[in-house]
Amino acid sequence: MTFSNDRYIASHGKAPRGRGAWAFLYTPRGQTEERTIFISGSMTLTEAKAELRKRALQEPRVIYVAP
Repeated sequence: MTFSNDRYIASHGKAPRGRGAWAFLYTPRGQTEERTIFISGSMTLTEAKAELRKRALQEPRVIYVAP
């Protein structure tokens, strides 16, 4: 699982940081439509990524931090 900040940086002009709820974008294998996953609660980006790794997204893919 690879995370990318590219879209967030393109939208905000800076890297994501701080605490809050986070959203991530990904495209499931074999599909063309992008999906959004929300990680609620006040947590850092590192904590949100760890939570996402615990969920059922075991397939290797690129996951973007949503702008």
